[in-house]
Amino acid sequence: MSAWFGSSLGDPWMLTLLALLPLAWWTRRLGLAPSLRMSSIASARPSDESSPTVRLRLRALPSTIHALALAALCVALARPIEHVPGTRTAQGIDILLCLDVSSSMQERDPGGTVTRFDAARRALEDFVSRRPGDRIGLLSFAAHADLVAPPTLDHEGLRTLLTELRTVEPDGPEDMTGIGNAIARAAEVASTSTVESRIAILFTDGRETLATPDRPEEISPLESVALCREFGVRLYAITTADDDTLRRVAPMTDGRSFRVDDGAALAEALTEIDELERSPIVTTDEHVEERFAAWALLGLVLGALSLVLRAGPLGVTP
Repeated sequence: MSAWFGSSLGDPWMLTLLALLPLAWWTRRLGLAPSLRMSSIASARPSDESSPTVRLRLRALPSTIHALALAALCVALARPIEHVPGTRTAQGIDILLCLDVSSSMQERDPGGTVTRFDAARRALEDFVSRRPGDRIGLLSFAAHADLVAPPTLDHEGLRTLLTELRTVEPDGPEDMTGIGNAIARAAEVASTSTVESRIAILFTDGRETLATPDRPEEISPLESVALCREFGVRLYAITTADDDTLRRVAPMTDGRSFRVDDGAALAEALTEIDELERSPIVTTDEHVEERFAAWALLGLVLGALSLVLRAGPLGVTP
């Protein structure tokens, strides 16, 4: 029945036209009242033969069918619609961008015209624009790692969040580089993904300064990489520092590390990551199907039938 009635109406106010149909039907019915004509006394019939014949009883049928045709057209004008759930499959992977927001990111590399932070943001924005089929999230980290946006296909909103991101206050309590925390948080976020390919791209300009021997309670990069292996997350580390730790841990996840000195090297590293394999992502969506066509067709068929009946033996034309 949903093929006829749908689940809602696009223009429900058009149903108000149905209120005019009874008036039109009775007006036409009054116009069909037959007048008594007798050419002679011989044409009169006995009382037992003067009851309405089948033909007279059916003389209102064309008008009734005509009214039904108008009613069907009114329903068609109200646009019955059906909200149909479905799925959409896109080819892509889950990517989590992990950006260092410690205050040292505001420094410029030798010969650089922009800060490391601005160069990284611009490169990551460009990377996002080249991956329309991927779900991409954003994580910022200094002493602690904060999930700014979970992996999403809303890349416009993601770029806005990336533009609004700021570094922490210099020499404040957050102004440290917790790489281990960032990797562990990225693995935790990726653990909820249902796709086969999951990667974390970490950009930093320094080395681990939070998980030090005097802070044994903090998670180190070497410890956090075990979570990446457990949840199938490949780590791609991009750093401006010569960090042996990241060179060791990234390959443990089937990823790799990149040492970059300028914006061109950063772009080259992201281009290499851009060539990663893709796997399907299935998302649920909903589309609207119009149901007015069946009502419009019914109205036209009934309208044509009423015209045929009027022109035939049941018509009112003498």
